[in-house]
Amino acid sequence: MALTAPFFKSIYLGVASVLMLFLFSNMIDGYQKEQPFTQYFNSSFILGVLILFAPNLIFLLILLYINGINYSNLNLRSILITILGLIIPYTFYCMYLFLFDKEIIIPFDFDTSILELQNLTLTLYQKIWLIILFIISLFSFIELFIWLYKKSIKSRKTFMTIIWFFIITIFISYAFDYRYVYIAMMPLTIILSNFFVYAKNRLIANASFFLLLTSSLFYKFMIGYNV
Repeated sequence: MALTAPFFKSIYLGVASVLMLFLFSNMIDGYQKEQPFTQYFNSSFILGVLILFAPNLIFLLILLYINGINYSNLNLRSILITILGLIIPYTFYCMYLFLFDKEIIIPFDFDTSILELQNLTLTLYQKIWLIILFIISLFSFIELFIWLYKKSIKSRKTFMTIIWFFIITIFISYAFDYRYVYIAMMPLTIILSNFFVYAKNRLIANASFFLLLTSSLFYKFMIGYNV
């Protein structure tokens, strides 16, 4: 909730969030599996569905391969299964268009709030929320890299996938449409949660959580009153 404060409720965003969770869950389920073909297929199929609604998410295909390299189970068969899973939603969509004589429509519209980053038309409460989020994110990444070597092998590899997830989604947002930053909120949520739970300095962690929560609630309140 705290990280999605700038976004209105949207059926498409809600569905995309749920699918992203399943996508990420299937990726990490491939850990220590020599033949994680089911995970590759499920992940690519979910990604194919997401691409139908938001075409620029095609770049997340890179994440599937990075995760495979990270877990040391990427091979030619996995790549072919990934491609197969990716094109199946398109096959069904094309069949639907042909059978019902429909035109191609991309229905995913990122229904975001008045956070107009492109025009820099930010109000005071928006600036406060962004500054707090940026500072806490900075602390979270620093904390993660400091303690990463002390985590288990699975945790280290999984966090590397999460970091690449965040980098790729930020690139998509910067290169194509800033509203795609909504997708980057999922990996960022995991990184921030790691900071809030495991930060050695509990005073800073608790204060940061309180500031983020209160600024987000205030943001939602102002949106509710259309301010």
